[in-house]
Amino acid sequence: MNLWDFVVLAAVAALVALAAWLMRRSRTKGGCACCPYAGSCEKKS
Repeated sequence: MNLWDFVVLAAVAALVALAAWLMRRSRTKGGCACCPYAGSCEKKS
């Protein structure tokens, strides 16, 4: 494998990990993942 293959693979893995973290954060906080008020928001996703 080429060096660029590892770079692309690492970038894709980082994006997947970030997406999983944001989804988990959204579900545990009960609101929107990007909102600073996600913990106290009445909106449920």
